[in-house]
Amino acid sequence: MLQAIDDYQSKSLGISQLISDLEGLHNFLDHPDENWINNFYQYWMPLEEIYAVALDRKQSEFDEHSQTIIGQSLGKLKELIVSKLPR
Repeated sequence: MLQAIDDYQSKSLGISQLISDLEGLHNFLDHPDENWINNFYQYWMPLEEIYAVALDRKQSEFDEHSQTIIGQSLGKLKELIVSKLPR
């Protein structure tokens, strides 16, 4: 999943696929704690919302504000994912 985020950031994966992959991760995890789930949705939902608005407006690129939010959300999602990796 970290690779998918990196692939998006290097523009080799689209945001639609990234959102789908992240949702799949959530569904794959075996009994994540409630705090983790809440944090996941807190950072995943902005991606979904920004993408939905862009689709509605038929935009193929994100404005600077949206890019900033996406970058911040992905940074926090990376932290959450790393917290679930075996040590």
